[in-house]
Amino acid sequence: MRRHPGPSHRQSRSKASFIAASLILALLVVIAIAARFSGSQGRVTYPLDSEFDESYPQTALRSEESITQQSPPSVSEIANVQSSPEKPKPVVAPKLQFNVLSSFSVSPITASAPSSPEQVAFVQGYEQLQPILSVTSYIPLNHQPVRGIIMPAGKALRLGSAYVAVQLLREELQCDLPIEIWHIAGEIDAHTKAVFETSFSGVTCRDATTLPYPSHHKPASIKGYALKAFALYATSFTEVILLDADNLPVLNPALLFDSPEYQLHGSMFWPDLFALPLSRVSGIQAQAYHLLGWSEPWAPSAVGNSSFMFAESGQFLLDRRRHADVVEWAWFINSYGDDGVYQQLMNGDKDSFLLAFALANKTTEYYQVPEYVRLCLHDVAEGSKLEHVGILHHNPQGHVAFFHCTSGGKVNPLAAPGQLWQAHYTTVPLPAQAAWDLFDGAAESGNYRYPRDRIQAGALKQCALIAGRQLEYRPSCAGVALQEQNSLPVSVLTQQDLQGTKLSTVYEASHSKFVALQEMMQMPDQKFLKELAWLR
Repeated sequence: MRRHPGPSHRQSRSKASFIAASLILALLVVIAIAARFSGSQGRVTYPLDSEFDESYPQTALRSEESITQQSPPSVSEIANVQSSPEKPKPVVAPKLQFNVLSSFSVSPITASAPSSPEQVAFVQGYEQLQPILSVTSYIPLNHQPVRGIIMPAGKALRLGSAYVAVQLLREELQCDLPIEIWHIAGEIDAHTKAVFETSFSGVTCRDATTLPYPSHHKPASIKGYALKAFALYATSFTEVILLDADNLPVLNPALLFDSPEYQLHGSMFWPDLFALPLSRVSGIQAQAYHLLGWSEPWAPSAVGNSSFMFAESGQFLLDRRRHADVVEWAWFINSYGDDGVYQQLMNGDKDSFLLAFALANKTTEYYQVPEYVRLCLHDVAEGSKLEHVGILHHNPQGHVAFFHCTSGGKVNPLAAPGQLWQAHYTTVPLPAQAAWDLFDGAAESGNYRYPRDRIQAGALKQCALIAGRQLEYRPSCAGVALQEQNSLPVSVLTQQDLQGTKLSTVYEASHSKFVALQEMMQMPDQKFLKELAWLR
């Protein structure tokens, strides 16, 4: 007959199990600590990954030197805490530019005295609007949340680019977000409007000058850069992606709405090429903040002042319901464009949105993707210089997400076929000093032409292409180029280097669509954009 073990036997087994479990737990802790602190402090691990294909998760580790006691928890840490097992959030890890911060701060100061009648009116307008917006916001909002794309366009030059951008979104990227094409009176004819609204599903052309104007704001004409801020104010969408007409997405931008960074902040902006101490390049002046009683975000007392990057507003995301006050302040700032205030102090709308977050006391909710910008260059066959085609911006995971056809990359659909520039070279992400060194003295005839000796092709050849689509990140190749490229020549990738990547697909698709548009415009009976020829 089998005897059951007595109490002493059970206690012995329980004690042994407890000791074994404790030893295993201690061993796991030791392994974790060793993994965290092994190797040289500050070293970064670069896995196989591709900044040109979003299907590969980014798993680069943050270096120990980039984490300080004052640093807030990273977006990935917050996302992991907030994520549920049923719907896990994608893991977000810093990529390579650890010294570029994603948020900034300002502090109240004694307001500086206005130096012109226009600045006096600007300050008075701020003082009148402040008590109104401290109570409520008046921006139009749908009862049901709607996500969509707003695209300021108008005139043949921008409408042609918008036509190709919508083609890419619908045909290449399978983006089905509704799209609003914004313009003002006289910038689009009836036939062109009908082509946009019948050729693509979910596309609507909206005339900003026919909509009710907010009576609590000063009367202002809606034109130029101000159209972007007014479209943001009056759109029917609750959550928006603002996309310049000449900005071609490389990845489906709808995916950004579900990113942990956007979910956390309700906003997503991108950096320009330049940073401190190169403020003279961007044109923004500290007085834009000082007039309204705020320190500039690059002041010595500001968080992240040494890593401040000026903004590029060719694309951004904003939750209008969550940030209705920011939308109000953005229109206030941009409504003074005709008076020369924000044009003189901010060089356009780019940095007006960060100022709007400051006026709403929400600078911590302003998120800027902490990735440097790339340049696209066209090889001029008859000369020794390279034409500036556009810039590339990344998503928070470091993948190229937008191809903004700035400067010479802008396409006139009414020009003769063949007059199109291609991106023969794509630079590595450029720290501000490298961008300045590349641009310095390169302005020619309204565009930038870079001496050929400022770039170096083939420097990344040792970073082998894997399956025709990946670049292998190693400290000996791309990692070094991305982190330490602060002088000339700038390392570039050729068209051949990029074969098989999504970026290459968008380069080729956009070029072929622009060629087809220009050829269509040469047909004698073609009416699309033809009535707008005088608006080139």
